[in-house]
Amino acid sequence: MSAAMLSETDLSPRALPSSRSGLGSVPLSSFLEPRFHQDRFAAFGQIIVWPLALLLILEGPIDGLLEGDGVRFLRHGFYVTVPLILLVIWCVSRRRQPLTQSTLELGPYTLERKIGEGGMGQIYRGWHTTLRRPVAIKVLTGTDSEAAVRRFEREVLVTARLTHPNTISVYDYGRTSDGRFYYAMELLDGTTLQQLVAQAGPQPSGRVIHILLQLCGALREAHDIGLIHCDITPSNVHLCSRGGVFDVVKVLDFGLVRECGNAADFTVSGPDAVMGTPLYLSPEAILAPASIDARADIYGIGAVGYFLLCGSAPFSGASLTELLGHHLHSTPVAPSERATEPLAKDLERLVLRCLAKAPAARPQTVQAVADELRRCRDAGTWSEAIASRPPGPCSPCGRGWTSSSAPDSARLPL
Repeated sequence: MSAAMLSETDLSPRALPSSRSGLGSVPLSSFLEPRFHQDRFAAFGQIIVWPLALLLILEGPIDGLLEGDGVRFLRHGFYVTVPLILLVIWCVSRRRQPLTQSTLELGPYTLERKIGEGGMGQIYRGWHTTLRRPVAIKVLTGTDSEAAVRRFEREVLVTARLTHPNTISVYDYGRTSDGRFYYAMELLDGTTLQQLVAQAGPQPSGRVIHILLQLCGALREAHDIGLIHCDITPSNVHLCSRGGVFDVVKVLDFGLVRECGNAADFTVSGPDAVMGTPLYLSPEAILAPASIDARADIYGIGAVGYFLLCGSAPFSGASLTELLGHHLHSTPVAPSERATEPLAKDLERLVLRCLAKAPAARPQTVQAVADELRRCRDAGTWSEAIASRPPGPCSPCGRGWTSSSAPDSARLPL
């Protein structure tokens, strides 16, 4: 990529040569349709094969009983016309009963439609057939490699260990009869932070503090049990409503999670593999991926805060090399110089401290980040009344979703 600036899509984890394996888009029908039609093909085969076999077995006796060219012509014509008639009937029945995603079954779940995808698989909206509960179902697609299966399984097992209300909940994990791994999780309404800023622009300081505090809460639980998310980005933080409460944060995508000091985490990708989204990579994740700790996630918090305040990531570049060089050597432009509204100095200083090159220069824990957020001048200015305000031209920063990302069109990017 030469002169064109890199977009966030270009700089997803799949864009890194040593990152996740960039699984291509696989249509739902490509792995579910054969299974769906298996019984129909079998039934059709029996309809055709058994009558023909019976006629062939009886061909000798029939020849002995029936004589004459006219009778023989009718008999041979029967062998040809009956299969053709049955084939036409089967084709007509397919047209009358078209394949629809609402009829596709995956274990105890009925799939409706695809709503997102990530480096490890694709996500579908569905229902638990017994509980009638809406769910999001992530399916491992595009590979049968042992490494991909291990990483997928570790993602769901790690996520299932986390119980914080700001972490997405996992309900179930299984494998289909044809070997496809999947897991079911809560279906979220709302929008990601990436979509929110794309639709409504930079966010007010009070809302940014409100969001980052919840993000810190989810990460604190993960860090307390020795887990590092490694991919904190605006696309992996979702805003939704829960129980009538708006602007509830949900942290997504633990596909790159690592355990502090666990060498087994590097058996899939190698200890020197650069893992993550380039726009939000910490310097140590670029230089020494095997040595990162929870402070790499604090860099991600700073980058997400910067994005919310300014409407863009801290750094950009015309190439991946240039972008990573900025993370290693450049000082980000102060948010107050890029923000569209006046910005309190205390929040700006905190965001820039989180983006410090040296991990030792950042706040050392997410709890420390949360404590400083609560002391910021604009803390508490984002209220439930404001969050529940319907979106509109005069209130672009109302609910965490807009009409284009309403609950019925929820997205769960991975």
